[in-house]
Amino acid sequence: MNGMDTIFTIGLLLILATPIYSLRGVQQSKTPMSSLAHSFEPVYSNEGKYLNVAELLDACRDFSSVLRKIGQTTLARDFESNIRKAEALYNSAPSSQRQSLSSLLLLERESGIHGPNGQLQDYSAATGLLWIRRYLEFHLDMYTAILASSDPTAAAIDAYKTQIEPFHGWALRKLFTVRLSTMMP
Repeated sequence: MNGMDTIFTIGLLLILATPIYSLRGVQQSKTPMSSLAHSFEPVYSNEGKYLNVAELLDACRDFSSVLRKIGQTTLARDFESNIRKAEALYNSAPSSQRQSLSSLLLLERESGIHGPNGQLQDYSAATGLLWIRRYLEFHLDMYTAILASSDPTAAAIDAYKTQIEPFHGWALRKLFTVRLSTMMP
């Protein structure tokens, strides 16, 4: 699944999971998840067929806020550190190169920040955006499984093993597996 599909699917999933309006058109109470779903809607620009970086970063900040509200403070802090990496490049880029994700990443690549053979530097926007995508896909997989009547703990562990575990070292794998198995998402 590519990045645009992921963002669209997360937004769609969250809209379906927590609708703002009932079928009768009566407004229901607004929930953090329904607000979050709507914050991802403007990320993909239909006119130019690109990912709008400003909208993506705003939606990610909203996502982080929801993580905090549901008690996932540690995950929110890590997510926010990745947002800051992307924001640093976004804020320093000329306005002509900051609107789309591809132009922003091209600017970073051309700056020579990365190592040989395209090895990403940990402090780079590319690394931050890569981890943002991984965390969004983790949550997409987890909530999709929960909506399909899966046990929340099993859904979280399965999503972790698919989306994030391959990129963690041994110690983080053990830590995440224990934490996910002892708490409800």
